[in-house]
Parts: sequence; C-alpha cells; structure tokens
Amino acid sequence: MYWQETTFVVTANLQGVKDEDVKVEIRGRNVLLITVGGGRPNCMKSCQLPYNVNVEMTTTSISNGVLIVKVPKESDDQQSKHIPHVAAHFSRRSFGSFFS
Repeated sequence: MYWQETTFVVTANLQGVKDEDVKVEIRGRNVLLITVGGGRPNCMKSCQLPYNVNVEMTTTSISNGVLIVKVPKESDDQQSKHIPHVAAHFSRRSFGSFFS
C-alpha cells in the first residue's frame, strides 16, 4: 500500500487465481475487502483506507497475477465536507498473505 501522487494504491499478489474468482469491495467508507474464492477455500483480506480518499472513483485491474486497486484522493472541496467517524473491522484468518 502506498501513495502514488494523488492516488492511494493497494497491490495484491494473486498468481494462479482466475480474474472471476476475485471480488473487491469497499465496506462502509474506508475498509477495502478482497475475497478470493473459486475452486479453493475462500481467503479474505481487508485493509483500512485513508480518510481522505474518494471511494466512489475506485478502479481495479489485474495484470500478470497482480491485483491493483487505485483510490484517488478527495478534492479539497470534498475533504472540507468530510465528517470523521469510527469504524470497526475484523477479518478471518486465511492462508498466506497476498498484499504486497
């Protein structure tokens, strides 16, 4: 996970996983959830996104077995309207780690 200019980027190594077996969701306002299923046991990973991103403009792509999720930073106008909130999240234990 890292900032690339004005975009927050999350990458996940998904070698050997079919595109259709990957589900990417944003829960609430700031929890990114990646689920891998298909013919294998489900594996879920979550991470908390920064408060100042625009989740409505999220894009995803998979290239050479690497999932790339890009979430742009909110404009200054959008940030001024942001009301912080507390969110709890938890995740199941899974096999291995695929966040790079």
